[in-house]
Amino acid sequence: ITPVAGIVSVNIYQIDAGMNPPHFVYKRQPFKRTDISNTRYLEIAIDDGPGNRWMFRHISPESVPDEVFNLAKSRTAIKAGSVIGQVARWHLPVKPEPDLYDHIHLEIIASSGHYLNPAHLVETGKDYYPPQIHAIYLVNFENDRAYLKMPHPVVSGKVSIIAGLNDRMNRSSYQHSVYSAQVEILHFSKAENQWHKIKDYQAFKFDRLPVTGDRTQLANVIYRDSIKLREGRVYANGNDGPRFFLLNLTAGDTKRGYHSYNCLDTRGYKNGFYRCTITVSDFYGNNKTSFQDFIINN
Repeated sequence: ITPVAGIVSVNIYQIDAGMNPPHFVYKRQPFKRTDISNTRYLEIAIDDGPGNRWMFRHISPESVPDEVFNLAKSRTAIKAGSVIGQVARWHLPVKPEPDLYDHIHLEIIASSGHYLNPAHLVETGKDYYPPQIHAIYLVNFENDRAYLKMPHPVVSGKVSIIAGLNDRMNRSSYQHSVYSAQVEILHFSKAENQWHKIKDYQAFKFDRLPVTGDRTQLANVIYRDSIKLREGRVYANGNDGPRFFLLNLTAGDTKRGYHSYNCLDTRGYKNGFYRCTITVSDFYGNNKTSFQDFIINN
């Protein structure tokens, strides 16, 4: 049932994604009642009055009412509360759960081109589980290799700070990324025997995604696919699961925006002992805090 009124369209789509070169693009085409679909990726899209496009995905093709196809053909508005179809049966388990995860994938794009967080526009159940921070990596910006952690990373030059994290839903083990991330960097003064705050910023907030167009920047600047470790690589996993995300905390912030050249340039700081503290939150304000000490030695 659609919660909004607006001009409706029915589409099939595919995701064109890859690493060489990095890209993540949706390719869609109109779907008619007489067409035959061989994909679960059927999308009902509704353009509402304020200029947002609501895209309901994973709808079973044979369940879409004739009225929806007729309204799409005539470019006539559908009413809020109308039935637009049934959830398609999912084909593979979404780990770590053993069962199939039948679901609607809802994306909302504003007139500005930004993806909006649907939780701000539709009612969701209360969430009692805070996000999890599994690791904080200090990574050499030039070669993408994480510094050794024992006893503390000793860094120099340009550095990226990457957090390995995820979050979960109440009645499900299904995992996703965090709603927001706050970063604080402290310097310890031996002379004064106390910490001094030198940076404090919001690295990420999903009231809306900070990119427009395709999601290449989101997937390759704000998030990382993998980073090098001494013993191999650690990989993000946003597909079948268990889902695990590598969030780049030095790619920018919610005020300045994001770019691949952004980093923590330690050459602008005194040599010495530092602490990076991150606090991540879900939509309902459940928090998790963790920190990583490190030494700057340029």
